[in-house]
Amino acid sequence: GTATATAPITLPGPILLTNDDGVDSPLLEHALIYLRKYGEVIVVAPATEQSWKSKCMTRRQRMAAGEVEIAGQTCHTFSGTPSDCVNYAVHN
Repeated sequence: GTATATAPITLPGPILLTNDDGVDSPLLEHALIYLRKYGEVIVVAPATEQSWKSKCMTRRQRMAAGEVEIAGQTCHTFSGTPSDCVNYAVHN
């Protein structure tokens, strides 16, 4: 067969990247670098490891936001669960 060119992906807005392993996960940096070729990437990841808590949301605890640098980009940390991170990113 002949090779066909594929059209570049056009996204309607930035890509939100989070995880449940926390901001120190080495795979977070790899995902960030890979996704950059598709557009702007906003990283909001748990400040600490939160495995198996992806759908949990914090109810009565104060949460803190912070910043770290990953692969030359300012990324955001949040003291809550992955769901809290997404909620924070969408509403802030």
